[in-house]
Amino acid sequence: MRKLALPVVLLLAALVALSHAFPQQEHNTQIGKTFNQDALKEEDRGLKRSKQSKKESVCGEDEYLHGEHCCKMCPAGTSVKEGCVTPHKDSICKSCIQGQDYTTGPNGLPNCVSCQKCKAAAGKRMVSECTITKDTVCKCQAEKFCPRNHPCEVCKWCKKCPEGQEVKRPCTATTDTGCGSIPAIDHVVPLTNSTSE
Repeated sequence: MRKLALPVVLLLAALVALSHAFPQQEHNTQIGKTFNQDALKEEDRGLKRSKQSKKESVCGEDEYLHGEHCCKMCPAGTSVKEGCVTPHKDSICKSCIQGQDYTTGPNGLPNCVSCQKCKAAAGKRMVSECTITKDTVCKCQAEKFCPRNHPCEVCKWCKKCPEGQEVKRPCTATTDTGCGSIPAIDHVVPLTNSTSE
């Protein structure tokens, strides 16, 4: 009987340890998500589309969850003024304001997204104005840059090549100046014709 009790005790101890390990792992995963705002926004959009209510199945690709039922999304350039009363029907949409806010595609947003401002103090200039379907496009001013694929709030000054180096790659709105050594120039001493007299 004692031989059987020891394996049972070990098995129970392992099960208790596992039950404590998995909730902690789930908790750690949730903590990691809080630091990634983009993941949270995407997760929120996904939940609105796929969340099941007591009465309904999953919302369709062109729908969002409004209360306990799905409504058709508003088109780009608009946001939801009032959700639908009857499931799977159109919402009442309101237009975004030109130059003030926008939405880029079908959505269930209660408000349009504010247009970004190209702040001169941050070294930026406007390339194209905000429309109701597209955000403002900003670029760095001359002699300033923001690295490609890295969102930046403030443009950085382009590097000046130090003495003894030359510009190998000029600064652009997305890349810094590339400097390199100046190639050595061989000095040629001209031969003079010397005539002996």
